[in-house]
Amino acid sequence: MNYFFPNPFIGGEKHRYGNDIGLEVTIDSGKSAIQQVLRSFNLDKYSKIGIPAFCCSSLQRAITDEKLVPFFFDFIDSKNYWADYSIEQIKKNDIKVVILTHLYGFIHPDTKKIVKFSHENGVRIIHDVAQSFGIDVSLFGHDPIIYSFGPGKSTTAALGGEIVGLNINGKYPKPGLGGKLYARLFFRSRLIGASNRSLVALLMKYLAKRVSNQGGFSDMSKYQKKCAMDAKYITLYNSEDRKLRYNLIFEALKQNEKLSVPFYDESCLCFKIVIYVSDDVERFVSFLNENMVPFYRLSNDIDPKGRDKDNLPFFYKSFRKFIEISTERSLPLTEIERVSSVLKKYK
Repeated sequence: MNYFFPNPFIGGEKHRYGNDIGLEVTIDSGKSAIQQVLRSFNLDKYSKIGIPAFCCSSLQRAITDEKLVPFFFDFIDSKNYWADYSIEQIKKNDIKVVILTHLYGFIHPDTKKIVKFSHENGVRIIHDVAQSFGIDVSLFGHDPIIYSFGPGKSTTAALGGEIVGLNINGKYPKPGLGGKLYARLFFRSRLIGASNRSLVALLMKYLAKRVSNQGGFSDMSKYQKKCAMDAKYITLYNSEDRKLRYNLIFEALKQNEKLSVPFYDESCLCFKIVIYVSDDVERFVSFLNENMVPFYRLSNDIDPKGRDKDNLPFFYKSFRKFIEISTERSLPLTEIERVSSVLKKYK
């Protein structure tokens, strides 16, 4: 069966600002992409790299694997998932690189200020747009941009990552058979919604260990690149269905004082909606499970022991209170309507 979508734009002119369907430098993962950009800066060992406290653990590992030191920025406030990239903290702690993470299909609201300060003061910037291919990146100048095709992204495909705006000498080796098979199984698991106990999931778990032990970087396979280009096409040119689904849930949340959307503007890619739970969040999670509403928690991927409690009061107070619900167009509209109805009943 052919799962790919017709794409008349593939092979056309590429543009830097998020409107292209082609790929620039491809690599096996978003983590590897971050590492490769950090290496290109020729930093001293143990240089400090500024990142959000609320971020995927793979971003932290990318920094520590390069013998660099992550410096975590707290939330702006307890009900907002954006990091406070404090200019005072950047100066005080001699931060050499800021990884500006753009979450959930939005551009970080302080992007202009952070980019201007960094360019004027010799601080390097990496734009982590792993979740948000399709946003308008014209504010980014010529700083490197990272995309990802892993789970939970606007361009979830068959794994891999992309670097935009960085010249790489030479090419990465082709992925091994295990890596190719793992990517295909991942793609299949996304299509069929494989459970954690399925044969596909068990085989993926086995292959993941084999692939992670190989060391070094590799390229994406031809199959992965095709999946990634199709995912980009879907993200850019099929947004209306996502907006419809997003708004159905958004309207349901407006009726509940215990549930809210922590950030929204018109530029949203609408591939998932984020809920802030002012109530007992574990009670809300139990409610979702009882009503068979799929959700994701970034907090499950965060080891709070690796963060400095004294400097992150808002993070420790609320990082578990953010719940993500998919509004992808691949979900039947009837399912989104059901989820909307369920959320209205939460008391």
